[in-house]
Amino acid sequence: MKKLIVTGIIVLSSLILLDVLFIDKNINDNPATDHTDNTLYIERAETILNGGLLYRDVVTKTPPLINYLLVPPVYFGGTAISFEIYFSFFILLTVISIYYFLSKIDKKLAYAASFVFLMLPTTLATPTFCRQDESIVVFFFILPLLILYSCKRKYLFSILSSIGVWIKMHPIF
Repeated sequence: MKKLIVTGIIVLSSLILLDVLFIDKNINDNPATDHTDNTLYIERAETILNGGLLYRDVVTKTPPLINYLLVPPVYFGGTAISFEIYFSFFILLTVISIYYFLSKIDKKLAYAASFVFLMLPTTLATPTFCRQDESIVVFFFILPLLILYSCKRKYLFSILSSIGVWIKMHPIF
């Protein structure tokens, strides 16, 4: 598991560095064409931090919990790098979860599944170049499935899936 964590940190850090040094400066240099949702995330999280209410003080159509989960990167500056580090953290949590739960069944399978998930292009691009909250969503989507598959705990699966609906509606599909 240590190899997976170190590999994940190195790969994600390299992509964050690449984004900060080259991509944002040369490609994503116009706020009008920014492909990320950072301004929306910042607006919602600042409303929460300032004591405002979602849906009344800020326009949003997302479930409430995802907005609260976006508070930490905004609290730490709301910069591109704060979002990239925060979203990358959820990728690492997902990799660790995949390994932990599948290693109860087969350690080689667990390592392979974790490594393949980590190296998927969408897994690498979503938290770094795209700065999208899907890395949070994936964690809360896959965790209940892993618990159900490896531990056969139906009630815990139900609870975590319900929490997932408060993040985004994906867990019900």
